[in-house]
Amino acid sequence: MRFLLIVFWCLFSSLALGQYGQLTLTVTPKTVLAVESAEPVHLHGNLILAEGDARVTKRPAALIALTTDCKFWDVTARRTWSESGDLVEIARTDGTQELILTGEPGEYLVEAIAFDAERGIARASAVVRLGEVTPDPEPVPPGPPAPDSLPVDFDRLASRVNGWAAGVPRRKEYAAIYRAYADRIANDPTLTVAGAGNLMSVDLQALTRMLPESDRPKVRSLFESINQDLQGRWPLSKGVLAVYWSCVASGLEAGQ
Repeated sequence: MRFLLIVFWCLFSSLALGQYGQLTLTVTPKTVLAVESAEPVHLHGNLILAEGDARVTKRPAALIALTTDCKFWDVTARRTWSESGDLVEIARTDGTQELILTGEPGEYLVEAIAFDAERGIARASAVVRLGEVTPDPEPVPPGPPAPDSLPVDFDRLASRVNGWAAGVPRRKEYAAIYRAYADRIANDPTLTVAGAGNLMSVDLQALTRMLPESDRPKVRSLFESINQDLQGRWPLSKGVLAVYWSCVASGLEAGQ
């Protein structure tokens, strides 16, 4: 059993207006005490009583508070495209919700979406840092040419992507997105080319928003080069597009 005690705070907030609905998202960095015990624990004032052996650890966290006039809503928090934080709900009423976010140190993108048949859709987001973040190492100079084992399809697209992506951070995570959607569009008969492209674009943009502003121009330049090449080959069938995205993923993975 894990028990969380909040002991410190400061404030970030975001207000979003949908077509009609309102959504306020407040993200407050805090510190929690996590009690790991096989037996129940109880809070008495500022004392924690455990009935058996227990271990107490201190960890960074954030308190997420949401207020909306919409009927339905959802909150997510992720550090990378594939790594989400742990969200624990501590309070909920009509139109409000409070959750505690914990996870590995790093910057988390907290996103909320609210929907109501009468008021429409509202979205809000905020970035919160949990703990001390180790700065990314300085970008390494471009490595040697891509190995001969890279795919040669689409005029050696993988090798060209490897060159376009020089200095781009988190290349493996971008590659994972391209490879995941290549697999989905090849195997999901209900997924259209347009639908897959839109979904992948959302995930690519979410990952890019997690980067420092100074790194984003490199990523935009990479996407522009890929899109320009893709436009010259359009339209593509689902099977051919799956191979194209796989080649992009191979180029992003090269030299990593």
